[in-house]
Amino acid sequence: MNLKERLHNHLIQIVRDRNPYLASAGHFYVQQYIREQLAQWGNVEIDDFSVRGRIHHNLILNLPPPQSPPC
Repeated sequence: MNLKERLHNHLIQIVRDRNPYLASAGHFYVQQYIREQLAQWGNVEIDDFSVRGRIHHNLILNLPPPQSPPC
C-alpha cells in the first residue's frame, strides 16, 4: 500500500463528528484509533488535564531509544 492510500485510510477513520462534548462516541473512537496507531511505534501514555472543570487527555508517545549499530 502506498503512502497516499495509507493516509486516505487514516482519514476515513478519523473524519467524523468527534466533538468531546457533543459527539463523545466519535471523539472516543478517534482517540482510541490514534492511540492504537501510535502504539505501533512505542509506549503511549495518557496525560490528563482539566479545563473549565472537564478532564481532557493528551497522548504522549515514548519512542524506544535508537539501537546502536553492531560493532
